[in-house]
Amino acid sequence: MATFTVHQTREDLHETHTDDFFRLSFNADRYNAEDFQFFNPVARVEAVDMEHVFHLMNAWNDLDRVRRYAPLHSLSVGDIIETHTGEHEYYIVDRFGFKKIEVC
Repeated sequence: MATFTVHQTREDLHETHTDDFFRLSFNADRYNAEDFQFFNPVARVEAVDMEHVFHLMNAWNDLDRVRRYAPLHSLSVGDIIETHTGEHEYYIVDRFGFKKIEVC
């Protein structure tokens, strides 16, 4: 098992930065490194890989593997997964699979 941190857009984003909220919601192609400021860590997940993280955060059938930090929603396109193996790497959930990204 490995540890992953899930980052989702801040709760206040739709009220304070409406344009950024709609630009980032459900569209991995519009993400820029400086957009990471609009995300908060919401959960720590113990999983085999990112596909397993996706399953756990959508099926909700193994809650012992998901530690919630903040209100969250099911994992979807535009959310970010941080890996904790070696150097921390960040991946955005894309329409099909995951895309490695840079963060500021």
